[in-house]
Amino acid sequence: MSGKYLLKRIILLFPGLFMVVFLAFLLKNLVPGDPVETIMLNRGMSWQDAALRTSEYSKIYISEGLNKPLFYFSVLPDHYPPNIRSITDPEQNKEISFLLKNGYPYPNILEFLNLKNNMEKNGSATNASYPADSLAHLILQKEPLPEKALSAILAEKWTGNSRPTSCIQILENMISNRKSWFLPSFHFYGTNNQFHDYFKGLLKLDFGLSSKDGKKVTDKIFSALKWTSTLVFFSMMILALVSIPLGLWSGRYENGKLDIWTGNLSIILYAIPVFWLASMLIIFCTTDQYGWWLHIFPSVGTWYDVPGSSFLQNLAKHASQLILPVLCMVANDFAFLIRLIKKQTIEQKHQLYVKMAIAKGLDEKSILTRHILPNVGIQILSVFTGSIPAAFAGSLIVEVIFNIPGMGRLLYHSINSSDWNVVFGILIVLAFLTIMINIIGDLMYVRLNPKISYHD
Repeated sequence: MSGKYLLKRIILLFPGLFMVVFLAFLLKNLVPGDPVETIMLNRGMSWQDAALRTSEYSKIYISEGLNKPLFYFSVLPDHYPPNIRSITDPEQNKEISFLLKNGYPYPNILEFLNLKNNMEKNGSATNASYPADSLAHLILQKEPLPEKALSAILAEKWTGNSRPTSCIQILENMISNRKSWFLPSFHFYGTNNQFHDYFKGLLKLDFGLSSKDGKKVTDKIFSALKWTSTLVFFSMMILALVSIPLGLWSGRYENGKLDIWTGNLSIILYAIPVFWLASMLIIFCTTDQYGWWLHIFPSVGTWYDVPGSSFLQNLAKHASQLILPVLCMVANDFAFLIRLIKKQTIEQKHQLYVKMAIAKGLDEKSILTRHILPNVGIQILSVFTGSIPAAFAGSLIVEVIFNIPGMGRLLYHSINSSDWNVVFGILIVLAFLTIMINIIGDLMYVRLNPKISYHD
């Protein structure tokens, strides 16, 4: 492999990761719900006083950087403000957005909102000196569209000088300035935007804070990654140690007893859904309900780490609880890989180089390991290059069922609690691992077969 090709792959790593980060950021802002409301709900924040709640909402809104524009630039209708996200009051933001979508210019909307606030203050005064303002304010609250509100106000029978002239005039100005079509307006924000802060944080391995408990997302992900990596490592190790010898031997002695036995077992394992297999193993192998002789493994859900103990100590403590999850994760890949290696071995054993090795008097072990295996190794490596990222991504079901504190379980609980910083942080980590594993796979192809060349 030329150094130029390797350098090219490393350089292409950055655009790929940038696209993943951009998509994660985009999806993070497209998911339904209010992130500040989610933070307040997960942290158990509640206030009877509406003003105090709005104040706390604004503090969290600003601390999370949600008052900044989304990206480096935007193209908006010409009657929109440059950054509507700078409005921290949620109710006011919602009302302004509603009026903007209906074509009312932003300056008229601000004038209209100031009028409503003044009417509310005057109408709620203890001396009740402005009853007309109170009535007009109730009409505006009931009819959010200016046209309907104006019609309702004009339909009222006002006495004397109580007619809300200023309110009527502002509503008439809004209606007359309303736009039915818009011109695009370009706004450039520089680096003072949410995406820049998000990307800059990722370069420092800072994924932000969890909205659930306020902990660093990085700490939560890498704490879970240790268990998921351990699970994947043992799964791939057992897969290689068992399926490669069985596949080679089944292909070398086609239609033999071992071939028939492994073939039937492979079909069964490939057909069994992982979640069903995991459930059956828990029901029948972790309890003595169906016989004392079936109580082989410890019960699920007893993960407890002693404070101050190292990861290896915790791993040794819970090693027996990893056996069933590992078996579940390798079941389908085990069946597929055995059949693939068997097929490739059957093709290779009819090649001239194998016949030449037999003619030289080499033993079966040498023929399988020194001649056939290197030529089958390309297909084996291809399976592992795809299986390892799939195991990281597919560990969700196994970790949830067996209550393993890995990334799968963390992802599941984070989705349930709308903790999107953690969810998309896991997505970015998995994308990085997938890209790196594919690059390492390309490097190993040449080590297995020097005839492979990469053209620049």
